Amino acid sequence: MDHDRLYRVMSGEDRSLSASFLRGATAAGEPLYRLGTTVRNGMFNCGLRNPTRLTRPTISVGNITTGGTGKTPVVTWLARRITDMGWNPAILLRGHLSGCVMYRLDPDYKGPPPPRYPESDEALEYGERLGDDFPVFADPDRVRSADYAMYNRPEVDVFLLDDGFQHRQVARDLNLVLIDATRPFGFGHVLPRGLLREPVENLKRADAVIVTRADQVPPEALSDVDRQIERYAGQPPIAHTAHRWENADELAGKAVLGVCGIGNPEAFFNTLESHAGSIVDRVALDDHHAYAPEELRDLLERAEREKADAVVTTEKDYVKWEPRLEKLDSPVPIIRPQLAIDFLDGAKALDALVCEAVAGASESAKPGVP
Repeated sequence: MDHDRLYRVMSGEDRSLSASFLRGATAAGEPLYRLGTTVRNGMFNCGLRNPTRLTRPTISVGNITTGGTGKTPVVTWLARRITDMGWNPAILLRGHLSGCVMYRLDPDYKGPPPPRYPESDEALEYGERLGDDFPVFADPDRVRSADYAMYNRPEVDVFLLDDGFQHRQVARDLNLVLIDATRPFGFGHVLPRGLLREPVENLKRADAVIVTRADQVPPEALSDVDRQIERYAGQPPIAHTAHRWENADELAGKAVLGVCGIGNPEAFFNTLESHAGSIVDRVALDDHHAYAPEELRDLLERAEREKADAVVTTEKDYVKWEPRLEKLDSPVPIIRPQLAIDFLDGAKALDALVCEAVAGASESAKPGVP
């Protein structure tokens, strides 16, 4: 099922018989998923399970829904900002395999068994954004990953957990949650009926909520999102952000084929439509899609048949394309918009929270915010 149809089914917009059947079928599984998340969270809440505190101050960036809320650009912003403050952050992420696995094994390492580090799409994208030397460690076991990070990069004094809200095995000094204004509360249902990873009431665990894509909804809709966040989290959002394509001028007047394998393809295509001359075709694939060589060849050939001036894809997808492009020798140019965020408000308040969390948790904190 394509993403557009899936969202129409979940939202109830699609009133067809087949959509009603799908809603009924997925609703049957919703109580079991809700029970599982409730039991798991309850074990942490009552102390039957205790999170492990890492050896450095830890900031988590996560969400309460599946799909793209803008974690990567927000984590990138935080990594740069924390570096500007005088600390040395590292990113710990779960990792999604993109076709190859790189083993970063040190023969002198004497700690816990070193993890297999997937050369994941997120890890590759962070390398593109922050430079290859920026420490990024991808492994489902964040505690093990942190131990190995400290062995390899002892100068690290802050950990950033990418997608950490549900990863309660690790304690955090600041718990940030992102809410996408265009699709804020997962259609009011947990998986599989909706897109919520856990009940929205659990936003109360967040220290602060950041609303992303706040510029893509009418003011009255944004105000409603803010009110609901305050209701569930106990406080209003600390900040609102807008996504921006830094090189959007490259698309002006072009007929393009759009391709993405991300959690929120609708946002990608909406932005593409606002910058390109026209879209000859749209290809929306599953989040973290692994592209086979023949699949990539077919996409490029389709662009040529459709007489597209360019193929446009995300940074997250492009890092998986790049190793194969030289062999394919496509006559159609490929454009990858460079995604950044702008704070519409709240940047100073977030700065203060970050500085307080890091300085308060680290004896070696370096004061001063430029």
